[in-house]
Amino acid sequence: GVCYSACDTVRWNEDYLGPAALNRAWTLVNDVRDRGQAERFFAVSQGGGCHACHSHQSCQEHCPNKLNPTASIAGLKRATLVAALKGDI
Repeated sequence: GVCYSACDTVRWNEDYLGPAALNRAWTLVNDVRDRGQAERFFAVSQGGGCHACHSHQSCQEHCPNKLNPTASIAGLKRATLVAALKGDI
């Protein structure tokens, strides 16, 4: 939860999913066994999703596990854009 409490976006956007949830979503997007891509892309592309992140990297700086949610969120931003352009979401 350190990444969540360090996140600036969480403070002003109560609908924001947060870096931990978005990091997990990115993990699932990259799991070839997962079958929920369309639903996941739709969920993370909404107002409180990945596009709300301002990439300040506070979550990464304070992560005790040395994870980089900012990079995962950037991946989600790219993936949802591609999905939207293809008409998948």
